[in-house]
Amino acid sequence: MHSDNKLPTVELIDPIISTEIADRIEDPELYLLVNDFMIHGRCGAENMNCPCMVDKKCSKNFPKQFCNHSSVDQNGFPLYRRRNDGHFVEKSGVRYPSVVRLPFHLPNQQQIVYGEDDDIDDVLDKPSVAASKFTSWMECNAIDSEARKLTYVEFPTKCVWILNGWFWKQRNVGKAIGRIHSVSPKLGEAYFLRILLNKVKGPTSFDEICTVNGETHSSFRDACYALGLLDDDKEYIDAIKEASHSGYGFYLRLLFATLLMCNSMSKPEVVWENTWEYLADGILYNQRQRFKSAELSLGVDELKNLTLFEIEQILLRNNSTLKNFKNMPYPDVESVSSSNNRLITEELNYDIPVIKNDYDRMFLALTNEQRNILLNIMSAIQENKGDVFFVYGYSGTGEGKLGGPNDGETIIDIPDDILINDSHDPIVVQEINDRLLKKFPRDEVEYLSSDSICDSEFVHDQFDANLYSPDVLNGLKVSGLPNHKLVLKIGVPVMLLRNIDQKNGLCNDTRLQVLSLGKRVIEGCIITGTNIGNRTFIPRMSLIPS
Repeated sequence: MHSDNKLPTVELIDPIISTEIADRIEDPELYLLVNDFMIHGRCGAENMNCPCMVDKKCSKNFPKQFCNHSSVDQNGFPLYRRRNDGHFVEKSGVRYPSVVRLPFHLPNQQQIVYGEDDDIDDVLDKPSVAASKFTSWMECNAIDSEARKLTYVEFPTKCVWILNGWFWKQRNVGKAIGRIHSVSPKLGEAYFLRILLNKVKGPTSFDEICTVNGETHSSFRDACYALGLLDDDKEYIDAIKEASHSGYGFYLRLLFATLLMCNSMSKPEVVWENTWEYLADGILYNQRQRFKSAELSLGVDELKNLTLFEIEQILLRNNSTLKNFKNMPYPDVESVSSSNNRLITEELNYDIPVIKNDYDRMFLALTNEQRNILLNIMSAIQENKGDVFFVYGYSGTGEGKLGGPNDGETIIDIPDDILINDSHDPIVVQEINDRLLKKFPRDEVEYLSSDSICDSEFVHDQFDANLYSPDVLNGLKVSGLPNHKLVLKIGVPVMLLRNIDQKNGLCNDTRLQVLSLGKRVIEGCIITGTNIGNRTFIPRMSLIPS
């Protein structure tokens, strides 16, 4: 199209193009045309066989999000206006539009929109600063007794959000389904708030959301615990005690840090108080060695502080901290001298001649492409000019080191007893695992997962638990998650599916050899990467598919 005939601005687009559903009463003819010929669907979860579905997603990106104003993206493509005006059509029992996105936030953490030239004082003085779609819902609950019978997710079935006026009003036509966006358990309080918003009806304040049986709790997590929405942590207490039978304190502290980073524990402070003596194993010995004093003694508070300090260092290496866990005690770092700092000790503990020899040997083994990458990075460091470099690996992290003996092509001999000669044999991964497992000596140990529906997902009042019984959930095979039944033997190799502790080599795709199989933990030895020989304990973890 010639540039003179293009529509480069929003003002020229809206009078000509509309992607909104017409008013059924004011323009019935247009409404029928849209209904019969211009509605995309049904697709998505309601019709996975629809031709538009590619990789279980709509290739046309339906359903579209509501948008109050048309715009033109950076590539010149228009994003058409789609206002949430309550108009809808029904196709094969499904109404369009059908989903209303419901944002939420922690207290005093609502988003504020302002222009780059606005004065900050003027912005903060606006009444709308303290308001949001979420808080306006609670204000409606305070004045409408019917609203107090609904959860946040159910609210859009009865009310419509008026964007221009920043308020909810009663819905007269149409129907909508509310949907709260997903939140990772790693976000802590935001995750627990989302769980409560799917359960609590008609709260008028954040305090009411945290109130259970007349008692107001200090955190959303505690409120979830009081409602029985979180599991008991006795399993993790027993796991640490079990691991202490064969593992040193260093490995137990790694185990506790792993449980923290995986957000497996409902109340980590309770697990800490019941296991700190096990976690402190070796701390006194290390201090005696460090100060060369066999008679050195430490009080309970000193032992706890040093143990917490060690755990904090593990978390910091993995971009986390004890400060992320509200009720967990935090070490007094100032009382721990730099000589006790494991990070400083590790950085100073190196042998320059040995490292130089390793560098020279590996540098000679680099390909031309690898050598150019290294020289570019080192040049940026030496000249102190800074730069950004993207290192691509095929999966996970810890892909190995450049210049190793297996760079390039190599021939691998596969023993005849495990070689599959029949290319037409319909064998699958699980069958391969089963076949190989039988070749290992010793008895099998079976581990079963405890599957349940995530509490942060909406469960309506008519929810039938029998439809999602443990038998049904156990039979699901989800990408990225292990199957319900895991059968292992001592000595078999296993592979991690998650990044647990990257500093210590526990990354996605890391291979380990099983050393012992407990009831609640598995002890393994790393057999790949730069941490070969390191031992670790793998506990049961809470895993949620993405």
